[in-house]
Amino acid sequence: LKHAKEAILENSRKKKNNVFLVPFDLNVKKEVVNGSDKILRLSKHKLDIIVLNSGVFNHKGFLEASEKDWNKAILYKFKSMFWIVNEFLPSMLKNRSGHIVHIGSIYTKEPRFGYLLSNSARLLMTGYLKCLADNVALQDVRVNQVLCGYIATERLISHFREMAKIKKIPKDEVENNVKKDIPMKRFGSPEEVASVVRFLCSDKSSYI
Repeated sequence: LKHAKEAILENSRKKKNNVFLVPFDLNVKKEVVNGSDKILRLSKHKLDIIVLNSGVFNHKGFLEASEKDWNKAILYKFKSMFWIVNEFLPSMLKNRSGHIVHIGSIYTKEPRFGYLLSNSARLLMTGYLKCLADNVALQDVRVNQVLCGYIATERLISHFREMAKIKKIPKDEVENNVKKDIPMKRFGSPEEVASVVRFLCSDKSSYI
């Protein structure tokens, strides 16, 4: 996050844009409400785009996962995102303009073994977004979800390190085993995902 903050501020300085960073804990509703209120005031209630993204891994199975684990998965993958949308949506509807994009996972459509909690919570988020999209389309607020495959983020690479340690094999071997099942035999880049999101938030995708 520190690296992302520095990159955003540096880019804004070069392009002479006004950028406001408002950090808050997405898992604490009071912080979401207060942080959202600050963002709305800074943007003068003219928020155009919301990009939702939350990532967390938990490999517990049916008999291992406790109620606390389930609540945590739903909090990370759904409730925190739901709180954010609830805070910003009224402003978008009032302005009859807005784009909401959620960064999801291909595992929503093809649940993977070993990701019980995440797979289940993702489906909850997808169902919510579909209902939301149908209900706000006439007010010119568009809602989309990008279901990503393997994207070469720091979190993914860290995950491969963990798996390599558990399996006692080199990290490269873990990565290559995954790449075998990818048609292009490589991971996607964050920049490629960003390009898709940018398109979905532009006038060129006005019917999506």
